[in-house]
This record gives sequence, structure tokens and C-alpha cells, in this order.
Amino acid sequence: MEEDSSSSSMDDLIQSRDEKDQAVTRYLDWFLSEEGVALRKKWPRVTCCGSSRSLYCHECLRLLVPKEDWPKPLLHGSLKLPFELHVVLDDHRAKATGLHPVILLGNKNQPRSEARDNPLSPESTIKNPLSPTLESVKEIERDISSMHIRSVDGGSEHIPSGLHSVSEQVKVIELERGEPFPLYDDDDDKKRTTFVLFPSPGESVPLSSVASRISRLIVLDCRWTKSSSRKIEELKKLQKVHLTMPPEKSHYWRWHNAGPEMLSTIEAIYYATMEMAESLDWTVEQRSSLMPLLWLFGLQRSAASALDASGRFKHISFSEAGKEERRELRRTRGTPKHEKDKEKGR
Repeated sequence: MEEDSSSSSMDDLIQSRDEKDQAVTRYLDWFLSEEGVALRKKWPRVTCCGSSRSLYCHECLRLLVPKEDWPKPLLHGSLKLPFELHVVLDDHRAKATGLHPVILLGNKNQPRSEARDNPLSPESTIKNPLSPTLESVKEIERDISSMHIRSVDGGSEHIPSGLHSVSEQVKVIELERGEPFPLYDDDDDKKRTTFVLFPSPGESVPLSSVASRISRLIVLDCRWTKSSSRKIEELKKLQKVHLTMPPEKSHYWRWHNAGPEMLSTIEAIYYATMEMAESLDWTVEQRSSLMPLLWLFGLQRSAASALDASGRFKHISFSEAGKEERRELRRTRGTPKHEKDKEKGR
């Protein structure tokens, strides 16, 4: 009987994982649709911090999309995390998806003062993918319900327990800019409730097993195969967790040789947040309001797909075939085969 119960529990975990993966896939694939591409093209590039930017500025961490086009959970303030999120940045800012929640939830996610008069102001009738009037995404809407969560009696906004204010909810620590690494073990309570999301054989534990204790989650935004951040002494002293049931594949367009089950930073943050929300018994509506954590990721993934259409590669970059195609190019670069391929215009 015990063996049957264990098997049933594992089946439930796999089913739950598959359902979450399918919802994420539907959400992200919407941005590849005709309507999704039109939405992305709706906003022109603008100058911020001295450079041309799209969607957001990775220097000042300001969201450059007009406020009226923000996902509803972000616009109404129902997009919250069940923990403080500290992102340790050890990669190029322009590539770092770990900046997405910092941009969405940080203090600087307010529109520019001239937003009402600048060319970003929307004039077309293209709808946000989270709009309840968009007929083509009704199925997605059920998965990512973006309504403003209110109490049963219709009164003030109901925010799930265990939340922090937006100002203290997210923080980025950039090693290359010499920012000091915070002390997380200067008192017993802080050390007991701070965890690093990083799979480490024999050391990390499933996130769901300690979810009730986590008040602060540290996430490394670094390359899969090389990172100096993993050697930080302060990190070595902290407790580590890994996703209890990670998705089978990543939707990221950057390829690597680090093996399966390697996610982008924002994907890892989203799935960790969902695990926490489930462990804390958040409602379906409350959990679905977390999907816009992947909003910027979906828009960037759509842009990456557009670049793939240039014809240089046979497969889109975020598909397994596309990633293998790029690995093969790297393996042959500088070899006689590579020179012959260049002569043939490949």
C-alpha cells in the first residue's frame, strides 16, 4: 500500500508539472502568433540611458512599455512574490533574464514622465494578450486569469499572505560592478529563512520541502557552464534548494552544452514562485496572476524567432533542433569543414 501511495504521489507531481508546462507553452506561443507579433511591433524603440532600447532599459531597469499596455496583474498590483527575491547577476545585462522581475516589480517600473506624449502611446486597436476581450486566447485566459483579485465581498484588494511590499521584494546584486555581497548570516533568523535556488547534488533539497521557511530566495543569473558567482564564500554558507519537479524543456533561445533540465533564470524564478504559491495554498486565481513574470520573456522570445526567419538557420533557436544546429556550428568553427561551408555560403 505504501508503494502504491508513493507511486500515486509521483504521478500527481508529474501531472501537475505537465499541466503547468502546457499553460506556460500556450502563453509563450501566443507571442509567436500574428496578434502577438503585432503587439511586439506596436512599440517603437526609444532612447534611454544614451542608447536605443526595446521594452525596457537594462541600465536603469525602467520598463519602457506604455502603462496602459502592461499585463493587468502588474498594472493593478496583484503581481506579487511570496518571498524577497535577490538576483545575483554574473552575466551581461542585455542577456540577463533575471532582470525581468526586478524591472517588473522594482521601484523604477513607472512610465517615463513624458509617456503620455511620446511615440510609445498606443493608437492601434491591438490588444494586450491578457485582455479578456481577445477571442483567440480564451483558453490561455483560463490558465493565466489576470483579473484584479478582490475579497469575496467586493471590497479592498486581497493580497496572498507572506508577501512583501514591491520596494523590498526584489533586488539585483551585480558582481562585475563591484557591488558588495549582502550578509545573510549576520543573524540566525535571516540565515534560517534565506535559501539559494541552485541544484547541488547531495546538498540542495526540493524547494517544496522547505517552502514554509523561505522568506528570501537568492537566484544566480549566470552562464550555465562558467560562473565565478558559484565560488562566493557567503553563498556557500547558505541553504540550497532545487525545483521539486522541473520542466522537461526550456523555452529559452540560448543554447548550451550543460545537459538537460537547464532553464533560463526567469523560467527558474517562475517555477520556483509557483511551487511556493502552491505550498502556501494560494488560490488558482492568485497563482495565475504570476504568469506575467514571463511577459518580457515571451516578447523577447518572439523577437528572437523573427531573427531566425532571416534564413541563416533551418530551425528556430528555442527548438531542440535549433539548439543542436547551433552547437554543431560551434563544434565545426575553425575546422576544414567550416571553411568549406563558408565557401558554399552555409
